[in-house]
Amino acid sequence: MILSVALCTFNGEKYIAEQLESILSQQVPVDEIVICDDGSTDKTMQIIEKFQKGNSIIKLYKNSEKLGVIKNFEKAINLCQDGIVLLCDQDDIWFKNKTEKIINYFEINGNLKAVFHNLELFNEKPLSATIWDYIAFNAQNHGKNLPNHLLTIENLATGASFAFKKNKRINLDEIPEIALHDYQLALIFAMTNELGLIDETLGYYRIHDAQQIGAETTANGFIKKLTHLFYSSGHHLEKVDYLIKKQEMWAEYQFQFVKKEKILAVFEKLRSEFIKQHLHQFNFFHKKAILLYWLFKKKYKVNLNNVLWV
Repeated sequence: MILSVALCTFNGEKYIAEQLESILSQQVPVDEIVICDDGSTDKTMQIIEKFQKGNSIIKLYKNSEKLGVIKNFEKAINLCQDGIVLLCDQDDIWFKNKTEKIINYFEINGNLKAVFHNLELFNEKPLSATIWDYIAFNAQNHGKNLPNHLLTIENLATGASFAFKKNKRINLDEIPEIALHDYQLALIFAMTNELGLIDETLGYYRIHDAQQIGAETTANGFIKKLTHLFYSSGHHLEKVDYLIKKQEMWAEYQFQFVKKEKILAVFEKLRSEFIKQHLHQFNFFHKKAILLYWLFKKKYKVNLNNVLWV
């Protein structure tokens, strides 16, 4: 199976050489490196062109107009041959066994079409922590239901760790407020139960001020960690409130990468489960009274069917 890298660049002169060297040093070599540059004004293009001279597998495309992160990755992905596509940021570093581990994973898990792995945080030197540490993600416990986790806690399948089997054109939506390219791809495969994970660190995720897409160690990562801790230990009804807000947020947007009904159905199922868990402590008549109260007060999206069939 063809092994392709979809790499997007923009003013990445400081780190792009180190990233390319790590890709070219893989124990199992890749077949092509497709690079789409989104209008760099520094020496990024010249650095890549130097690598091209000794490596015919590097294919460089310069956008005639700025596409932005999502559409630039969409372009790079669709320029890759069908096979296994590995997403790649311009400033990270792959461990030498990354491609080998991903190929082995797909061979063992033939029913899965996408996978992501953990990443070690790195600045000028390793930071002795991983991305999953910073978002309080435990692969053993939380990896069992990835669609729920992706939708309730947000994206944990960082693009720099993502690989998938491509056999058709990929179309992504420009909705950066709620879902970048990696999040959309993760949901595409998670919603059909075709997304898996490798519980290993297979690369360095670089932390620096000039990142095109934000690091999980910043405020965003801290908020995700708090959200995860709340969702793991919060009261059932607090979780219901949280799920309703998330569901309403997704309902506001128009997108095509996944059917909206599928996403909203996940929230609806979880909302119903948490309500049942809360009501489990009460007797039949007490449950009816609580549901009637919620119905008249228009709380927790309770409807007449909930009252009748409890």
